[in-house]
Amino acid sequence: MIIQEDYTVDEAEEKLFEDEYDEEKLIVYDKSKKGFYVKQRHFDMNDIRLLAECIYSSKFIAEGQAKRLVDVVCDFVSEHQAEKIRHNAF
Repeated sequence: MIIQEDYTVDEAEEKLFEDEYDEEKLIVYDKSKKGFYVKQRHFDMNDIRLLAECIYSSKFIAEGQAKRLVDVVCDFVSEHQAEKIRHNAF
């Protein structure tokens, strides 16, 4: 939000505080650590791992398509987590 809308940290915190439907509260700024973190993800890492394993084990999905689908699914987790998922799935 700060990068997209060019808000200061205080303006962004105020805007997030006013958000009654929690639509913009997925990524939060933590003053004590002086940085951002993801408060809530759409999918848990275990969910993504299960989906990746299902895709790779499917007999009717070609290898190239499977890799592409797993890349799409891994967009829901961090790059570090995605590498673990890809490595463990093989």
